Amino acid sequence: AVNFLPVHVLKLHERNDSFATVEPFLSGKYVKHNDNDGHVDSCDAVPQAFSHFTWAASKRKLLIVDIQGCGDMYTDPSVQSVQDDQHAFGDGNCGWKAIAKFFVTHKCSAICRAHGLPAAEKELEALKKRCQPCSDLRRLRRRSEVGRSCAL
Repeated sequence: AVNFLPVHVLKLHERNDSFATVEPFLSGKYVKHNDNDGHVDSCDAVPQAFSHFTWAASKRKLLIVDIQGCGDMYTDPSVQSVQDDQHAFGDGNCGWKAIAKFFVTHKCSAICRAHGLPAAEKELEALKKRCQPCSDLRRLRRRSEVGRSCAL
């Protein structure tokens, strides 16, 4: 199961109406599973499959990465969008670049296959055709090339 902590936004009148976010304390071993730069920092298949699922479920418009937390309770995800407004989902939205980096490093698991998700290689090929701003993306082959080649 995939669960995210509930988050609340508070307006602090005593502090010039500034805002703060508050969430419950998360106990246990904290693990960062993936990020918006293509890194995969754990062997847990659930967070990676969840990220892949978000891309398919959004009809290839959004990808949720930066999956981190304790056990199957996650917090502070990052939404990557193909919209022209790169900051539509905050400063962590790196758009096409982050989406491409995810699929360059993603290795489909039994979870991806059980949910009928297209193979990561097929997603990357589709991205190469769709990504108009970056002709270099068409030449991507390995994770190590992403940072150097992608001009996004």
